[in-house]
Amino acid sequence: MPDRPAPGGIPVIGRLTPLEFLGFVGLALAAGASGLEVLAAPAYPATLVFVSVGFSSCVAFAVLLARVRRRLQGRAETFPEALDTAMLGRLTDAMTAAVIVQAVCIALPLFADKMTAGAAAALFFTIIASGVAFLVALGMLAARLGRSWPLWVGLTIITPFGSFIAYFMMRKLVKEATRRASG
Repeated sequence: MPDRPAPGGIPVIGRLTPLEFLGFVGLALAAGASGLEVLAAPAYPATLVFVSVGFSSCVAFAVLLARVRRRLQGRAETFPEALDTAMLGRLTDAMTAAVIVQAVCIALPLFADKMTAGAAAALFFTIIASGVAFLVALGMLAARLGRSWPLWVGLTIITPFGSFIAYFMMRKLVKEATRRASG
């Protein structure tokens, strides 16, 4: 798909790639559904969850729009010149281990019939420790790739299931950076 203006099209929407268009549609649907659920939510915690989803959808919408505008203006995403691929690999491994530990600790109570208070506390503190390790590895990877680490860490914290979303996005960036560094 060429990056020139579509005849008679909306300036940005007319030149989206299919994945960008699907991203915009998904974010709009998530924000709209969250807005409807906030109005019908009977309890404060449910309202907080839906407001969080709506807010993170709006922030992601703005970030995606900025990315599309940057691409359309001809400014491609840049990577730092000298990359230490071994360090990127170690940080990616640490991030992967933290996500696996989080997933196991979140899923373990679903399969346990009874759990003592000590086991629940151990799982809770393990989730927190692996979350901190994940955020540190994510921030270091973002900084080494020339990205804004406060943006990556901040969006991961405020987004529901943010660590799982950021994990796959960062893995893609690391893969692209190592391919550019080796090629």
